[in-house]
Amino acid sequence: MATGNELVNFEMAKYMHDKLESEIEAAATTKRYGVRWLAGNTAAAGTRLGDAVGMAAGVQIGETVNDNDFDSAYPWNSMRRCNGDWNTTTGLFEVMCYEFDTDGVANTAFKTDGSNGNVWVEIPLFWAKHIYDSEKEEKWISNAPGDGYYIPKKLQRSIARGQNKTYISAYRASEDGNGNLVSVSGAIPEYGSFNTFMTKYKAMGTGISGTTSEDEEIIDLLMDVEFATRDQQSVMLGETNRYWGGDRKAQISEENTNRIVVANAHAAGFSVGDLIGVGIAADYRGITDVREITQITEYDTDNTAITFSGTPVNISAQTYCIIAFPNKTGQTDTLSAPSGTVLNDGLHDCRYRWIESPYGKQFDVVMDLLVNNYQTYFCNDMHGGNYGNQLTDYYIPIEYANANENGYIRNMGFDERYPHVKNPVQVGNNASTITGFAAYNFSDTGLRPVWRGGAIQSDRRAGRSCSSYNTSMSESNTFRGSRLSYTA
Repeated sequence: MATGNELVNFEMAKYMHDKLESEIEAAATTKRYGVRWLAGNTAAAGTRLGDAVGMAAGVQIGETVNDNDFDSAYPWNSMRRCNGDWNTTTGLFEVMCYEFDTDGVANTAFKTDGSNGNVWVEIPLFWAKHIYDSEKEEKWISNAPGDGYYIPKKLQRSIARGQNKTYISAYRASEDGNGNLVSVSGAIPEYGSFNTFMTKYKAMGTGISGTTSEDEEIIDLLMDVEFATRDQQSVMLGETNRYWGGDRKAQISEENTNRIVVANAHAAGFSVGDLIGVGIAADYRGITDVREITQITEYDTDNTAITFSGTPVNISAQTYCIIAFPNKTGQTDTLSAPSGTVLNDGLHDCRYRWIESPYGKQFDVVMDLLVNNYQTYFCNDMHGGNYGNQLTDYYIPIEYANANENGYIRNMGFDERYPHVKNPVQVGNNASTITGFAAYNFSDTGLRPVWRGGAIQSDRRAGRSCSSYNTSMSESNTFRGSRLSYTA
């Protein structure tokens, strides 16, 4: 097993690579799926290459399941949900049960609510090629090795431990009754700062962390090649257009109540089951913390009563307002397809290949990255717990400098030594909500954590490349969350 300071146990990795290469080549015809973007073209849509040419990549929208040829292509067709967890002693992932048995019948032992453990998505071994130069960017995925192809770093670590697959948590992190962060459905997403998440993960055991740049690489490669666009929101919006502000004020004062009465127009966009708060401004929780809407009814001709769960409170007219909080996990559980959304209106969550909230809902903290005065660093000993809120000898600088202004992203940086690490290097230059990377960059000087993906109020600024390195290590918002992970 790899030691803390080793990126990979290369001898074991080579042995497993050679063994798996012969097995895969004997079992299947080599397939190469690719996508290309030309450097001079601002279009978010790419050009399909290789075996991906002509393939459809539809997702489920509501009850409509659109055609998707990748459902029968490896490795996408071998991604599946399971209950299980990492053994922090051996470094191996232990599956308790899969969602479906080998005969395709649903396994009744599989649970999403935490009653049978955490919910993960199994990612099978695949090879990738990533070319990023002055002329183009190309991404390729294959079921076999080849010239220029490599095994993504997170899968390399699995191979070093003797497993030819890896796992990404299915849901945003929530907190269980013991204070541990978990991946389950039907839970309120945990929110906090870099510091609070770091402290919680380190307390859970060796190797436990939140999302890393290696997790990001896996999802980015699979999604970019499948959808062939940098504008993932053109496929599904995600939970990115819920209300965030302080002007949806109470219209009447009431004591000892579980409702807030707001103007009809201000009630629009809220639904039964949504999570909300009541305060004097966005993200202010002085009146209530997270509550669930239980009923929405007409109050009078001009106003609507929104009833919420929990202990009654006192409401002051024109002082207190209703605030949207990220909704519970599991909103996509009713879907039958691996990717999609129940309603593509920006108010509902989406999932990609069983991974819910690939963007939107909450900014996801990337635990192994720090930015200092626009320079990206990544920690090379996450397993040893040597990541933190200050730069040490465990942090390696990336060869590019980040963009030092806010704006829509035109180019992401690429260091061929560490292809799993990304951050924006250029904004503007005709990039917008639907061009370039179709995602926004929030930057500032100083030492900063990296948050990714956008949140409930990001609207069309969200997406896989949406980046925020403009907050302190201790800044906490309800729209800043995490995803449980593990690194060797």
